[in-house]
Amino acid sequence: MTQAPRSPRPPVDDTDIKVRNRRMLLVGAVMIALGFVVAVGYWYTHQPGKAAAPPTALSITSSSGALVVGSAQAPHHLVITESFDCARCATFERSVSAFLSADAAAHLVQVRYEIPLGSNASYDAALAADPTRALAIHDRLFTQSAPSRDASLKVVLDGKPLTESDPLAMSDALESALAR
Repeated sequence: MTQAPRSPRPPVDDTDIKVRNRRMLLVGAVMIALGFVVAVGYWYTHQPGKAAAPPTALSITSSSGALVVGSAQAPHHLVITESFDCARCATFERSVSAFLSADAAAHLVQVRYEIPLGSNASYDAALAADPTRALAIHDRLFTQSAPSRDASLKVVLDGKPLTESDPLAMSDALESALAR
C-alpha cells in the first residue's frame, strides 16, 4: 500500500506565536491574581482572633402567669400586656420580635409577656410546664393568626409606659429607647 504524498505545512508566522504567548501570559497572570484573592480571603476569614462569639443561653421562665424572657440582671425591664386575638398586638409583636429576642439573648433587656390566662389552652399548658415551648407558641400565634379585635396593648419600659397609639410607632420608640 502506498501512501499519498503529504501536503506541506504552511509556514509558521512569528506574529502568531507572539500573540499566542501573550494570551498564555495573560491567562496565567489572571489565574495567579485569582489565586491570590482566594488565599487572602481564606486567610482573613480564618484568623484565630476572628472566631464567632459563642451563643448565649436565653433565660425563659414563667412567673405569676407571665412568660419572662431574659436575665433579671438586664439593664432594661419591659412589660408587654397583650392578647392573642388583638390586631394591634400582632402588628407590634411582628415588628419587635427579632430585636427583642436578640437584646434578651445579649442580656440587654428582660421581657415579661402578660397575656390573659384562658386565651389559648396550648399556651396556658406550655406556660405551666415548659416556658420555652410557651415562647414558641406565643411567637407562632402572633405571626400566623388573624386577629379579630383590637384589645388593649400596653407596653411599659423601665416603669414608664410607651404612649404611642400606633403599634409600629410604639415599636420604633421601643427600639430607639433600647439602643441608648
